[in-house]
Amino acid sequence: MVREHAPPGRVLQQRPGLGPRQVKNLLRRTARDVIDGRASKLSDLPDGEGLLAAVGPEDADGFGLVDAFEAVKRADDPAATDTAPER
Repeated sequence: MVREHAPPGRVLQQRPGLGPRQVKNLLRRTARDVIDGRASKLSDLPDGEGLLAAVGPEDADGFGLVDAFEAVKRADDPAATDTAPER
């Protein structure tokens, strides 16, 4: 059971008919990009520096930080739920 305060739970309260893939697309499309800093030092062994964050999706932070407010706001937008973002 999804906790009420979790972002997917809030999205499903807004639009209960969304499937798992649509919720995933929505969370990826509405994530806030991290463009500065590094991931954990364990992220690029054996170098141990930590993967560098950059503009757009990359291995350091994936699609970025979940923006639950934006995800709930755009839950009714088929452009945000029905197509996967570019990786």
